[in-house]
Amino acid sequence: MKRSGIAEKLEQFSGRNTFGFTIQDVVREFQETNRFHLARILVNMVDKGILCKIARD
Repeated sequence: MKRSGIAEKLEQFSGRNTFGFTIQDVVREFQETNRFHLARILVNMVDKGILCKIARD
């Protein structure tokens, strides 16, 4: 399966030695990409078990 450039770029977030990242972090990194499209990619990655979503109260 061919991976999108966005998915590959998101892997860079895991190498930053931080606990996680927010949608705002992703939007800043991909300013030229539609925010809805980015959110859909993140949802797909969570559904596939690539990412884990953590909700804050």
